[in-house]
Amino acid sequence: MVLWEIAVMKQLVFVLAGLCFPGSVLAAVQPVAIPTASGIRITLSPALEAIIDKADTDGDSATVDTISAYITAHPEEGDAYAVRCEIYQELDKKSNDYSVGLDDCKTAANLAPNSAFVHYAYGDALYDLGQFKNSLAEYSTAIDLGQNDRGIYWKRCDAYRRTGDLDSALKDCNRQIELTPNNFDALNERGVLDVARKDYTGAIGDLTAALKRKPHAIDTLYWRGIAYLGLDVPNLADADLTQCIELGDTSPDTYMNRGWARVGLHEKDAALADWQKADADYHAAGLGLQASIVEALIKNIDKLLIHSK
Repeated sequence: MVLWEIAVMKQLVFVLAGLCFPGSVLAAVQPVAIPTASGIRITLSPALEAIIDKADTDGDSATVDTISAYITAHPEEGDAYAVRCEIYQELDKKSNDYSVGLDDCKTAANLAPNSAFVHYAYGDALYDLGQFKNSLAEYSTAIDLGQNDRGIYWKRCDAYRRTGDLDSALKDCNRQIELTPNNFDALNERGVLDVARKDYTGAIGDLTAALKRKPHAIDTLYWRGIAYLGLDVPNLADADLTQCIELGDTSPDTYMNRGWARVGLHEKDAALADWQKADADYHAAGLGLQASIVEALIKNIDKLLIHSK
């Protein structure tokens, strides 16, 4: 590929695609007991930990009544509102309405400003609203209060990446992997960060390690496919992006990038089919800029095929 076409591809990948979201915010790395100053709380009470365990095993919907009853009995316990905020955040991801969870997090912050978990949960809520700078502040406060469990470093890494601070993001991802070396989310997040840093070899290593833990993780396969494109290995990029689609990925970004892989494989008809689908889907989603870029690629496909030889 020539430099200008790679630049177009990377513009689409890094500016338009943002597919790495936190996994279950209730995923439990066991709390670590750390000595703290008076009034500062890092770990939750056994009763609230049991409710989080219930959400993990029984599902978030089944746990709403349990945590709501607990709050009725303990209306001044800020941590309880933070737990319900976390549960609501998971439920609200299905409807894209985060208002209920956010209200609980605000209440929690007013009742328990020195609780690390409250700031952690508030960070999750703000992250899901796309308020990445504000979520950074809450995650940082939780860490300053002593929290180092529940995947907080990979989450702050992701927020740093989305605000463009890739150096701070890398430090946090490395810290998370030191704490939980086999954690899927930590490996996946560092792999996505590696792509943003254009360390494609590092990305493939991290994302492959993550896929050993979750072989059918669509986002992970997508980003490994992008890393293979960055290294100009179109056959492996095509394989990963095709697997994404077979697993149910309907994103036009995936079809657009698989089209690039198929240009690299000199499969003109297949590349055109992918780009035409991406174009239609971008238009359907009201994403005119992305559609116009893909249309330019379609128009110039013969030139791209010549330069990819």
